[in-house]
Amino acid sequence: MRVLGYIDNTPYKVTVFEMNQKFTVKFETGLYELAFKLRQGDNMKNIDDVKKFVDIDLVSSVRNRFHDMHKAALKAFAKLSKPIVEEEFDEII
Repeated sequence: MRVLGYIDNTPYKVTVFEMNQKFTVKFETGLYELAFKLRQGDNMKNIDDVKKFVDIDLVSSVRNRFHDMHKAALKAFAKLSKPIVEEEFDEII
């Protein structure tokens, strides 16, 4: 897999890779990653075509997906944490 380049007009780090007649477009932010694999063909020949694929609608969908991923991670972590149980003390008279 080789890096073809980066797409800078988004709020995320976007890297474009090429391998086996496919482009991979990877979005990264903080702890999360999202990747799209695109077959090379008539409509997808080079990085300029990939840049057209990464439009404002796709970036908006990626933002929503990252938000969903974050909510899912928080929910999963909440299951791991133990509930706080208040200690009971004997009553002193």
